Order: sequence, then C-alpha cells, then structure tokens
Amino acid sequence: MQPKTITGYKIAQQANKILEMEGLAKIKPQMVYNYIKNNLIPTNGPGGTVIDTDATKWIIKYVNAKKARQNQS
Repeated sequence: MQPKTITGYKIAQQANKILEMEGLAKIKPQMVYNYIKNNLIPTNGPGGTVIDTDATKWIIKYVNAKKARQNQS
C-alpha cells in the first residue's frame, strides 16, 4: 500500500484553515513549494512527494512557531 501524498497547494490550504482560526496571517502556496524545494518540509514519498503525515507535522510546527512569534510582539 502506497502512503498518502499531498501537494504543496493542499498543504497551504490546510495550514491556512488553522491559521485563520488562530487569527494569524495566511501562507501563500508559493511559500510552501519553496519550503519543499529547500527541504524544510520532508519529501520522501514516491517521486519526491510529501507524505501526508509529514505535512501534518510541518503544519503543526509552522502554526506553533507563528503563534510564538505573535505572542512575542
């Protein structure tokens, strides 16, 4: 069974739902693709794609970092 993969656009959509609920600025899909390109989001799926569980971990980490930065301001 192949692991479920996800696109950078879909990662941005999921992250933006959470960011919006938290009252934080949204992320552009282009930034997500840039993070993938620079290996900030792991790509270990078939053909260098992002595995759904890795994307979820990254979204949680990203939202928590944004909340921490906002709380420092």
